[in-house]
Amino acid sequence: MTTSMRWADENDPVAGRMIFVSATAGIRDQDTLVSAWNLYQGGCLPQLRKRLDGHPQHRSRVRLVSAEYGLLHPDTSVPPPSIREMTEELAGQLRPQARTMLLEEFGRYGLPREVMLLVEFPYHHVVKDIFRLPGMTPRTSLGIPHPAEHWTLIAAVLDRWGWP
Repeated sequence: MTTSMRWADENDPVAGRMIFVSATAGIRDQDTLVSAWNLYQGGCLPQLRKRLDGHPQHRSRVRLVSAEYGLLHPDTSVPPPSIREMTEELAGQLRPQARTMLLEEFGRYGLPREVMLLVEFPYHHVVKDIFRLPGMTPRTSLGIPHPAEHWTLIAAVLDRWGWP
């Protein structure tokens, strides 16, 4: 771990946690910019959105993994995506940008102690390596490769975290 890295506050139920979710099934029939949070409809994002809407602090700890735009903060406004499919090759191309973005964020706010990867194959290739760097392994890391099929488990983790 670099000297500027520190763990997020252990007693903060929001800052110490982070969720990565696949950004799939984007709405393509819009002409305007829309937040990434509202643009994508696939995976478990509709359930997550229903649960975290109205809770911007919690939503700020979610990152969307998009084939079109890479790693996105939920409040980032983007145009509707094309029909670009995530591939292992594309995930490999997006990984350096995601790594840089996350290292900068973790340097400012601390490393999350608990992480949920709610990303289908091959989306997980964009972010999985960041937590394998020396000193950056979260205390708890849960990867769910088919999140839409396991919402009950995801909801149980959110409940344990004390999230809405």
